[in-house]
Amino acid sequence: MKKNIALILCLVLTLTLSNFQSTFASQENSLKKENITLDFRTKAEFRDWGKWSEGLMWVKGDNTALYLDKYGKTAIDVKAAHEKLIVKDLGQASFNEYFPSGINTESLYIEDFSENLGFTSFDGEESVYFDKDGNVVFEKFNFGNSFNEGVAFLNTPEYLTSFIMDKKGNIASTRDKGLFGVYWNQLNEGLFIYESFEKPGIVGFKDVKMNTVIEAKFQDARPFNQGLAFVKNNGKWGVINKKGAYVIEPQFDDFKVEFKNYTVFHNDIAAVMKNGKWGYINKTGKTIVDFKYNDADIFHEGLASVKLEDKWGVINTSGNIVSDFYWDSISQFLNGIAYGKIDGKYGYINPLGELIIPNKFSDANYFSNGVALVKYDGLYRLIDIQGNFVSDEKWYFQASKVDRNNPEIIMYKYNDKWGLARISRNGIKGIPVELKPKAYSNSSTLTFAKYEEYEGSNGIFYTITNNSNTVDDGQKCIFINGPYPELHIIEYENLKPGESITGDFHTKISAKNYLENNDHHIIDFSDSLKYDIFLDSINYQEIKSNPFSNIDAPDYIIDDSPKGREWIEKYFGVKRTRAEGKYPSN
Repeated sequence: MKKNIALILCLVLTLTLSNFQSTFASQENSLKKENITLDFRTKAEFRDWGKWSEGLMWVKGDNTALYLDKYGKTAIDVKAAHEKLIVKDLGQASFNEYFPSGINTESLYIEDFSENLGFTSFDGEESVYFDKDGNVVFEKFNFGNSFNEGVAFLNTPEYLTSFIMDKKGNIASTRDKGLFGVYWNQLNEGLFIYESFEKPGIVGFKDVKMNTVIEAKFQDARPFNQGLAFVKNNGKWGVINKKGAYVIEPQFDDFKVEFKNYTVFHNDIAAVMKNGKWGYINKTGKTIVDFKYNDADIFHEGLASVKLEDKWGVINTSGNIVSDFYWDSISQFLNGIAYGKIDGKYGYINPLGELIIPNKFSDANYFSNGVALVKYDGLYRLIDIQGNFVSDEKWYFQASKVDRNNPEIIMYKYNDKWGLARISRNGIKGIPVELKPKAYSNSSTLTFAKYEEYEGSNGIFYTITNNSNTVDDGQKCIFINGPYPELHIIEYENLKPGESITGDFHTKISAKNYLENNDHHIIDFSDSLKYDIFLDSINYQEIKSNPFSNIDAPDYIIDDSPKGREWIEKYFGVKRTRAEGKYPSN
């Protein structure tokens, strides 16, 4: 009987993998017929953003606060709407006096759209709810939160009273004067967490009519999901049902959660920590995977990443190892593929733990319909599931982020701000976006009058004196000690002209590994002993054997000098070539 079950499981897995491979093979063939590129929907001008929810995403910039649609267009100008309401309340003259440059976006709080309403708040007091057309549905001079299950919670500014509001802006329940605060600020499965006024720090559960369903008797609690909630007593977490009875007695140090609807149990399995080690349990508390890991992730598609000592591996729901423990990090699986990092390089694996795309990228993201954005040789490119580039196009930016729940949406970073892009299959590129690094000589960067290095009883120390008049306020620098096999790296900020800095070298690394594992490239501007080396975002220079560098330099300007290449190979044992004329070198 056991043999038959094993045979059936093997056949199911084989068919699953066969479908997985044929699906991606079909996708890969279709890619050849398409004009695939990046469709930039916004410029890089945001510093914070939310998640895509109901077709909209909020973003905040230095002077902007918006809800964007999937095309990157402004659906709601949150900042302008709040300013209009404040002008209405105070008058234009008073608004100009108090807010001469407009309201500060740092004081604007925004949440994802929920149940067709967006929630924003200014300065923790004025709460405004928008519909998807940008109309103000209602505003309240209390701090609130998003709607869930048809209601939202509002608090008085002092947090001494909370009450529940329906979607018409009416108070759905009588104010509970004994309510000291609302935890998690949402209704989940008809119940919300409240903190007792009489027993501060002790929590329980009430229903939407403010009736106490589970009395306050827990040190902490989390929202209900699938009829269960994690609660804490005596410093340990357990699980209760909606009657307040323990289904699993308190015994866990911690647990992992997916914050969408506060899901802890995925396919009836939860990742929990016990006695300092991570394992997995089912809804009855039975141990599914032994507690032996240093960290663990949630199961997705029947697989989860777990950490043993300082390396990650992948297991299935039986606890069997699918991919051994040699990963520095590894993502969750999505549509049968995960990406992981080894020694600074990313590759992709399938559900069997097989490396389907070798580790050769310095950044990687989830696949969306057979295409993924990766960083290769200093530039971002699009690949198919075979690891082949789908076009010759290359893009320069600092970083990228893709949410596994919306892998078609790409956030890209340029000049320390973020923008929105999508993968286009018809050649549409959206708005024009200039993405190229600056190139400049040292006449416009830092120069130093003196660099001294000496040994102390506790290590190597340095003193640097700045003699430059071109240091920008807020500039951050990295100094590298010499073009030698070992590099000593230190950081500092805001060294003004005439100032000195003294300290100890915190990091000592192999120069060769530093270059090979970080996609760092090098440039030289002359045939003299003066060399500039651009290491990712580090500018390194040798002047009379006193080297230094600064982070103001851009990424990925490649060496184009024969003498520079000779010097690089001599000291670092690696070769670098020009990126086919992609960027200028002066």
